[in-house]
Amino acid sequence: MSPTAASRVRVVLLTLGSLGAIATAGGPVLLAADVLAESRGFRPDGIGLIVPGVVATALVIALSTVACVVVFASGGSSPTIRARCSAALAVMPVLLTGGIAVWCARYLSSGTTFGAETVWIGVAAASVIAFTVACAALLGASLIRGDFSRSVLLVIALGCLIAGAVLQPAFLSGAILASALAVCSGAFVTDARADRVRRVPVIGGGSALTRPR
Repeated sequence: MSPTAASRVRVVLLTLGSLGAIATAGGPVLLAADVLAESRGFRPDGIGLIVPGVVATALVIALSTVACVVVFASGGSSPTIRARCSAALAVMPVLLTGGIAVWCARYLSSGTTFGAETVWIGVAAASVIAFTVACAALLGASLIRGDFSRSVLLVIALGCLIAGAVLQPAFLSGAILASALAVCSGAFVTDARADRVRRVPVIGGGSALTRPR
């Protein structure tokens, strides 16, 4: 795939990921309402969900904008640096999604409770474990040097993100954007490998692609 085509694929991928994350940004708000309903027997009404829903959507839009800047506007950076930055940034949507759910539970209950711990464990424990492993893998991918090891960690992270979203669909927003960033990071790893191949010195001078025939 040519560099131009690969860049277009990343544009489409991150655009779809951002739109999907924004469209599902209300998931953590609804999860918080469900937790409060089961914990306290009181479910916030539709009007009460508007403000946290708007806040959640605005935060996801802001993070999507940052993601686009990191992936596309840092053109002067090497593919390796962009791969690391994309992997590190992919942690943020997961943390933001979980943070929104906890904040909404406190906001919707007038700051008196986060909901029963047993309820949170029942509805979110498995997904939190999956997302924790994903975040650890993404952080590892942002720090490790080897391309192969980074690729393996990105695959692990992607699998855990998908599993976390399946286990708790209310966290789909963060999983979508994080997955898009993880795939973009993997694409930059491929770019870095191709860039090194082009720069490999050969006997007789020049490089692997510029050697006289």
